[in-house]
Amino acid sequence: MKAYSNLSITHEDYTNAIESHPCLPLYVSGNSKGLVCLWSYGQMADKSLNQWILDKNTKMDQVNPKKATIKRLEFTPHGDKFMALNTGG
Repeated sequence: MKAYSNLSITHEDYTNAIESHPCLPLYVSGNSKGLVCLWSYGQMADKSLNQWILDKNTKMDQVNPKKATIKRLEFTPHGDKFMALNTGG
C-alpha cells in the first residue's frame, strides 16, 4: 500500500469497513475509493492521521468502486500490522 498524508478524507466520507487497534486508542477505516485511513479516538481535528490507497497505480478520480471498495480490515493480535481486503481481491 502507498501512504498518503495530503488527501482530504474526513469523517464525512462514507466508510465500508472499520477496525479498532487491539491495544492503542486508534482505528482504521476503509471506503469505496480503496482508501484506508488511520484515526485516533477523541481527536479534535476532522482529518485522518495517515492514509493508504490499495491500488497505487490508479488515480483517485478514476477509481472503480466495484473493485476498490474496502470490505474487511483486521489488525494482527499485537497491532503491529493490519490487513485490508477490497472487492477486487
